[in-house]
Amino acid sequence: MERGIEVEKARWQWHSAERGRGLNSAAIMWVVGALMAVEVQCWMRKLGGPQPPTPRHWTPINLYHSNHFHDTTDAMVSIAQRMRKLQTRLLAIRLGPGALHLPTDVQRLHLRFARHIEGGHMGPKKFWRHELVRLQYHNPSIPMTVDRTAASTDPATLSIHYSPDDRVQTIDMKDRSNSEILERLQQITKATPVEPTERDREELRVLEEQRQRSERDSKLSQEVRARVKREAQLLEQARGDVGMAA
Repeated sequence: MERGIEVEKARWQWHSAERGRGLNSAAIMWVVGALMAVEVQCWMRKLGGPQPPTPRHWTPINLYHSNHFHDTTDAMVSIAQRMRKLQTRLLAIRLGPGALHLPTDVQRLHLRFARHIEGGHMGPKKFWRHELVRLQYHNPSIPMTVDRTAASTDPATLSIHYSPDDRVQTIDMKDRSNSEILERLQQITKATPVEPTERDREELRVLEEQRQRSERDSKLSQEVRARVKREAQLLEQARGDVGMAA
């Protein structure tokens, strides 16, 4: 009987909140935690052991007026933006510059350049940050090592190790841009670029539509906030004028 009352109380919290402002992720986790606490209490009573403290603040008012909970719309917008950014970054890795399939005789790539960009080491650093990531993504079985202990006056090199004859070819990366380094690597190794699939093209199209829609929504939201702010200022000014007249 007692268990049934507590479970019904938690369910009432759920349905009351659902009929109210709507559920956000924090509210869902709160209700799930309350239900789990009820189950734990019931099992501890059956076993005769110590009982955990009873969850407090059962009322739906406290559930939605706590400072720990946020509006559902803001939470959903934030999640959508994060997902769109994550999908964009994943597509950029799969399809951006450096998305190449290296030949099977390439055994290893080794980069050596300075930690600082002075002395013509900016291009190698950008190549390491961007193009090398995509190369490693599409060629996971090929080790790609980086040595950044060189001085700014030392040469910046990209060594290509081949098997089975242990042949090594070197690209001078100093004073070259990351795109020039990538082009030279593709010419030497005869690497083939990765072509986007139909699914990739569809994802790109959807992400572009979402980006344009997000820009329109952001502009509209800024206009609404500006209008509300102006109306609040006019109302405050009118109240001040009425107070002075009185």
